[in-house]
Amino acid sequence: MSIGYVLSSAYHGQGYTCEAVERVVKHLREFPDVYRIWALTHEKNRPSQRVLQKAGFVFEGIIDNWVRFPNLGNEAAKCHFFCYPLKG
Repeated sequence: MSIGYVLSSAYHGQGYTCEAVERVVKHLREFPDVYRIWALTHEKNRPSQRVLQKAGFVFEGIIDNWVRFPNLGNEAAKCHFFCYPLKG
């Protein structure tokens, strides 16, 4: 299961995204068929990387030329790959 988010810059730094991600993860954990929860960030998007880490996600690696971020141009970008550690 992948998750993603976009938040208006007017609301950055207020904890809304972290709270939302934590609630989505809590909900997804209730489904026995969900065995992996993951998210990607642009390599330079440190705030989103911190949100994921605060929500319990673990950095697993870098993927080259994987996703286009429309607000950052038309080229596929290097992404940081995060997973939420599910047990069992």
